[in-house]
Amino acid sequence: MIRSLHPSDLPAAKAIIDSVGLFPSELLDDMVAGYFAEPPSGEIWLVVDDHGVKGLAYAAPERMTSGTWNNLLLAVAADSHGRGFGAALLAEVERQLRAARAHLLLVETSDQMEFARTRRFYSHVGYAETGRIADFYQPGEGKVIFVKSLAG
Repeated sequence: MIRSLHPSDLPAAKAIIDSVGLFPSELLDDMVAGYFAEPPSGEIWLVVDDHGVKGLAYAAPERMTSGTWNNLLLAVAADSHGRGFGAALLAEVERQLRAARAHLLLVETSDQMEFARTRRFYSHVGYAETGRIADFYQPGEGKVIFVKSLAG
C-alpha cells in the first residue's frame, strides 16, 4: 500500500536510507520539516507499506519553474529490491503530479558504476537521460539527469 509519510515512519525511513547508503540519514529530519509544518510545504512524501515501511519517495517543485518537479529521493529497502516497490512509488508520484497539472518530472542520480542499476531503472520506467554534469557531487562524481513528460 502506498500512502503519505507519517512522523512515525521516520525511523524505518532512516533505516532504508542507511541500508542503501544514499546520504546520512540524520539529514532526513530537516528534509521533512516543511512537510510536517503548518501549513505544509506542498511537497510529496510517500512510503510503500508492506507490513512495515519498505520504501519512500520525495518530490518537490523546482524553484522558478511552472509545473516542473524533481523526484529527489527514491529508496527501497535492500531486502525488498526487485518487488516493484520503486516503480509503484514513482508511478504514484507521477499520478499525483498529473492531477496537479505538473508537466515535467526530473530525476537526478550519480554517474558512478554502483548507480548503473539505478540509471537502468529510470530508463526502464520511461525517463530519458537529458544531461550530465561532471564533478557535480564531488570531484570525479558527476550527476546524470533524467526527465519524463507528464503531459498527455
